[in-house]
Amino acid sequence: MNSSEERFRKSKIASWIGIWASFFLTLFKIFAGISGRSQAMLSDGFHSLSDIFANLLALTSVKISEKPVDKEHPYGHGKAEAIAALSISFLLFGISIVLAYRALNALFLKIKIVPGLLPLVAALVSISVNEAMFRYTYYIGKKFENLAVLASSYDHRADALSSIPALIGIAGARFGYTFLDPLAGFAVTLFIFGMGIKILRPSLRELMDTSLPEDFIEEIRKVTLSVERVRRIDDIKTRRMGWRNSIDLSVEIDAHLSIEEGHEISNQIEKLLLQKLKNIGNLMIHINPGTERREEENRKLETIARILQQHYQKFVNFHDLSIVRKGNEEQVYLHLAMAKKISVAEAHRVCDHLERDIKRELPNFKVLIHVEPT
Repeated sequence: MNSSEERFRKSKIASWIGIWASFFLTLFKIFAGISGRSQAMLSDGFHSLSDIFANLLALTSVKISEKPVDKEHPYGHGKAEAIAALSISFLLFGISIVLAYRALNALFLKIKIVPGLLPLVAALVSISVNEAMFRYTYYIGKKFENLAVLASSYDHRADALSSIPALIGIAGARFGYTFLDPLAGFAVTLFIFGMGIKILRPSLRELMDTSLPEDFIEEIRKVTLSVERVRRIDDIKTRRMGWRNSIDLSVEIDAHLSIEEGHEISNQIEKLLLQKLKNIGNLMIHINPGTERREEENRKLETIARILQQHYQKFVNFHDLSIVRKGNEEQVYLHLAMAKKISVAEAHRVCDHLERDIKRELPNFKVLIHVEPT
């Protein structure tokens, strides 16, 4: 089983376990809240209801994100997870606002109701089950870098934490401090709203194509510059696509290298990045010729052209002047057009003079001159 299949299977299992656990807790807590006349437990029950929607969204988004690329989605479906996490955060905001209104309404109207024993038991059960669910789903979400499952885990933690003030409020109300029950209900809504914000931030960062952490980018630099013949990195663009990391990399190499050599360097970079970094999805490597080398070549061509102009009286014209690098050696090629009646000895003497003057200015060059009649 490959990592992608395992990720889908484990995320699916975690989501379904979360759904069923939340389903039974929701029924139990809403029943306890209604029958035990507890505003805090009723709020907590509706909070558990949000866990069901969160897990259903997580399950659906994982399934969508695993779809292969197609014509309409050339970069895949990874952002489905971020969209699901965003939806979960809005769901939490909505639930918190409704529950806050109910709790504050009971507080200001000074409704005095003593809750029964069942809501107290429900609060203890909720804390235990949801904390266990948080630890399990958080482990799966972190291991497979699934934002939707991580969002679901935070929702379980929010449910566990929200049951603590519910427990305190219910216990306090049973001892005669009846205002503590709706006050605890309001406290629950603050936990729900806070978790919504915590889920919202990473999903927005992904949807806005925010760059990956600096330590990840630094590792890209380190790996890329370790490849022989890479002169420097011109640009690095990164973003997250679901559980995969997308990299757009531009590097500079010697302008005199061939296309084949450039392709070989690109393959070396790609191979190393896939080995050293995890969860790489889209990887684009752009090879740029060194601008400094082109400027240097133009300067050398101008120098050679100037030397040729000094010897114009010895030949008719020149053309196809070029510089070629072969390994560490630079070679200058040119065609000299000479009069038809010039002797071979004279033509040879002209070429020797030109080669001598060119090497005086450019000592490491090999000069290749082709003579042709005009």
